[in-house]
Amino acid sequence: MQHRSKSLDVDSSHVDPPVEIGGYFELDLPNHGDPFPNMLKFQSARAALRAVLESAGIKRVLLPIFICDAVVQSVVDSGAIVERYSLDDSLYPKDLSNLLSEESVVLYVNYFGLCTESVKRLCSEVPKKQLIIDNSQALFTQPEDVMATIYSVRKFIGVPDGGLLVASNIDIKMPEKEDAESLDRVKHLLLRSAYSARRGYLNYVESEKTLTNTTPLKMSRLTNRIAASFDMALVKRKRRENYLVLAEQLDGLNEHKWSIGGASIPLCYPLLLTRSVERLKNMLIDEGVFIPTYWPEVKSTAGHNGIEYRLLHHCLYIPCDQRYSTSQMKVLSGKVVAYLEGET
Repeated sequence: MQHRSKSLDVDSSHVDPPVEIGGYFELDLPNHGDPFPNMLKFQSARAALRAVLESAGIKRVLLPIFICDAVVQSVVDSGAIVERYSLDDSLYPKDLSNLLSEESVVLYVNYFGLCTESVKRLCSEVPKKQLIIDNSQALFTQPEDVMATIYSVRKFIGVPDGGLLVASNIDIKMPEKEDAESLDRVKHLLLRSAYSARRGYLNYVESEKTLTNTTPLKMSRLTNRIAASFDMALVKRKRRENYLVLAEQLDGLNEHKWSIGGASIPLCYPLLLTRSVERLKNMLIDEGVFIPTYWPEVKSTAGHNGIEYRLLHHCLYIPCDQRYSTSQMKVLSGKVVAYLEGET
């Protein structure tokens, strides 16, 4: 007599299944424990932001011009009005005192995880109950005592999604439903592991599109489990080491003097030049060094003279993450220096 197993459907509830013994093998990952034990967990940073704005009843949000459209969409989806502010050359907000009112909040981005000093200055100049820090590019930066701090997990480790929130004096309305689409977002991660970044790129783009819905959901158990498999101490150490190697080789060419600080864990090494980086970027991409652009959608509002324009067109965002060795960083920085010396 043939025995048939019951089909298994994805359960979006948070009820843990009974302990199972036997059967086929799962993807066996190490478990270092919950890396974010004291944070509220959502399917994305943009969903976490929307949850803050809706829970607090915020009506008006001041956003920097240089920011991802996804953040703008979250504010719009929450029902709040968007107003924009510019940055000065140190990436600090301009003229906030003229824009801030009692019914508004300021959102500031800790750009590339290297603007912690600007965050601290803002905390002394803006009422903390009216300040939201977007640490999407600064996963390991400790939150300040402000209204809310937002984090994005997938910008730092290989997970399909995930956003984190730390909120002060706000009763956050946590969603009842768990994100059930994480399983559909892992294909690009597997394709890159098995083949290459190019092989999985289109799947990555499709995965990103599925996160455009900002309706808050709980972070999936799959994302939680994958995140627990990372040695976060190693991730932090490698990122700092790699950044410092790049800084040693490239700071002399950099038009902006970034401050890594004692506790900063950078997203990348931003090399700001006096000219367009497009040709250099394309050369590196041809050699398998994939350089992101932050953020092409701001072209229409960036102007032509401010720091926003230069960050968009004149800045090379060099990877320095935990996947790479310091020797690889030396080779990479050598390529950049050789190219720039050849151009002059």
